[in-house]
Amino acid sequence: MPSDPEKIEPMLRRIRGARELYSSYAEALREQGLDVDGFLADCDEFIAVLEGRHEGDFDVQDFLRRLNAFTEEAKEFMHIQEQVKAVEVAGELHDVLPDMEKMAAEYRERGEPMHLRTAAEIEEALARIRAGLAKGKLDQDALQDMSLALSAEMAELQRRIYFRNAVHALSWELAPPERWAKLSPEQKRQTEDLLATWREAREEVLGALPLEDRRRLEALRYEDFDKPGACEP
Repeated sequence: MPSDPEKIEPMLRRIRGARELYSSYAEALREQGLDVDGFLADCDEFIAVLEGRHEGDFDVQDFLRRLNAFTEEAKEFMHIQEQVKAVEVAGELHDVLPDMEKMAAEYRERGEPMHLRTAAEIEEALARIRAGLAKGKLDQDALQDMSLALSAEMAELQRRIYFRNAVHALSWELAPPERWAKLSPEQKRQTEDLLATWREAREEVLGALPLEDRRRLEALRYEDFDKPGACEP
């Protein structure tokens, strides 16, 4: 065994890393007949040796041979599992892709720049995914791009909802007394409840918005609410 700490530390990192990796796959590896428990126990024993906590003999060279053999066997298993998963995903995609095409068409029909951009990104990713599946491959990058396009669409939708809710609350928070005087008692109660909720959530809502949106909202004056486009997200 090396006694130099500079040589021991890299070996410790390697063995701890191997133990953590194969421990995470332990159940699946056991199902394939691999002796995971014995291997993990060997790792624990070797770590004790390297840390100076072990008593008795330990065949380091034999352990390293077993480690290399186990690593190769486990790598092959993981490769097979990845292939199986890819086949399962490809099968699921054949059911999902028509739904994605329909979603892209719906975004395109809405006609707004944001929706048109999302539709184009989904359609482009769909074309790449279909081309890959035709060759028996799964284009992971195209799949991720499609997911990112949908995430961006949802994030933009959430931004607009927050912005409009803030505008509605601010229009009452800044409203002059004569506007409040026109409300019925029930309408006044509902509006006061709205403002109470808004004041509790103000920082959370404004904090979730881009800085440009927050500055626009904070700069609003009551007369701005009647200006065309002034309060559009």
